[in-house]
Amino acid sequence: MFYLFILNFYILFFFFSFILDIEFILFFINFIFLHIFYGLTSIFKDYIHINEIIIILIFLNRLLILNIISLLLEIIF
Repeated sequence: MFYLFILNFYILFFFFSFILDIEFILFFINFIFLHIFYGLTSIFKDYIHINEIIIILIFLNRLLILNIISLLLEIIF
C-alpha cells in the first residue's frame, strides 16, 4: 500500500520540493543584493561628503544592481 502511494505521488512530492528550492534560492539572491546595495550606500555616505556625488553614486549603484539582476535572470531562465 505504501509503495503504491510513493509510486503515484512521487512527481507531486518532487514538484513541491522543486518549488521550495527555487523559493529559497530567490530569497538568498534577494538578500545578497540588498546586502550589496546597503553596504555600498553606507560606504558612499561615510567616505564621500559632497551630496551631489553621493546621489549620483547611489543612482549608479541601483543601476548596477538592476543590471546584475537582469543578467542573472537571462542566465537562469
